[in-house]
Amino acid sequence: MSWVANVMLSVGPEDRPNAEAFSEWLDVERPRLEGMRPGGCGNLRPITDADNRWGGYKNPECEVYAGALNLEG
Repeated sequence: MSWVANVMLSVGPEDRPNAEAFSEWLDVERPRLEGMRPGGCGNLRPITDADNRWGGYKNPECEVYAGALNLEG
């Protein structure tokens, strides 16, 4: 059985560097469950880029990052 976490992170534009650092930590350093191989579980990527459209008549006022992370070895 696979352990997957679907993650969405919403931040203000001023926190984009923190979201990117968190994504890098997940991808490289995040500890795994006991007995599983070391290393990261995947990363988050921005989904609010200019080419992604949302419903409504306005542009989003936040930065949203998302990823499906593999929590097992």
